Formats: sequence, structure tokens, C-alpha cells
Amino acid sequence: MKPQTVPIVVLAAIWCGGCSSPSAPSVETVYDLRIAESPSCAGMVRDPANFFKFGVVTVHVKGSFSEGTFLLVDDSLAVFGPQCTNNSRPALRLVNSSAGAGAVSGRLDGGVWSATACVGSYVGAQGAVNGTRDATSASGLLSGSLVNGVFALNFAGSCAATDHTWSLRPAGAQP
Repeated sequence: MKPQTVPIVVLAAIWCGGCSSPSAPSVETVYDLRIAESPSCAGMVRDPANFFKFGVVTVHVKGSFSEGTFLLVDDSLAVFGPQCTNNSRPALRLVNSSAGAGAVSGRLDGGVWSATACVGSYVGAQGAVNGTRDATSASGLLSGSLVNGVFALNFAGSCAATDHTWSLRPAGAQP
């Protein structure tokens, strides 16, 4: 007669009655991160010393509200070229974002990105973010600097302001 293993499995389940179940892995989603320059930047006088022209930029980021980190995705909208900059991959990091609807804060940090790595023009954003979120999206103000320029040329510009806007929503969702 074959030994039965059922009692051992039942016994193991009883012994682990106080064990916590493993947490589900966070699901990373691709989001549209939209950054718009402050109205005060739009009115800047452009000259050779400040070649600033940012407007509205949308890139894809991948992450989850449960983790609070959203990293730039290399695709047709943007490419991070680590060989072009000594900064890290651009990332939006939100504090207390997994708590559900309500206020969020955090930082947008990292290097610049372009349509193609190290060729043509580039843009970047850095600073503190504050705003609100619902079940699937977030938006608010970016207090910091937006930059743009052209690789290998002496054309670059920046604009620091406290009222740049940002929004994060699932890619393909209607605004």
C-alpha cells in the first residue's frame, strides 16, 4: 500500500496558520506622463543665451502606484541615452501614492531624453511634484526646472518655475 501524503500537507497548513500569505507582485503599467511648461516660461524672450522651447511633452513611463516609482520607457516617444548624460534614467517618484485617492507628492528626477539617443534635440524635467490622484491617474504641479537643447551644439535653455503642470494616466486613456 502506498503511503499517503495528505495528512502531511494538512499538518503543514495547520502549522502555518499564522503565516502571512505572500503579497501579490506589483503590476507595472505603461502611463502617459505629460509635462507642460509654466505660462511664465511661455512668455520668455528667447535669445542665443536661452534657447528654451519646451511647450508640452508627453513620454511613456512604466510603474505602479503601489511602488510609487515610474521610469521612462525607451520607445518612439523618448529614449534615455546614458552615454549622453551622467544622470540616471528619468523617474517620477511619488510618496504615499499607494494609499488610494488623495494627495500625492514626490520628485521628478533624472537625466534628459530625446527622440533618438544622443542625436538631435533633448528635453528634461526635474523638481518637486505635488498633486492629487484617483484610482488610475494623478496630476498636479511641478516646482523645478524644464530644460531643452540640441546635442553637440551650444543651444540649450531652461526655465525654473513653481507652476509647471504634470499628469500621469494610463497610456491611451482619454484626457
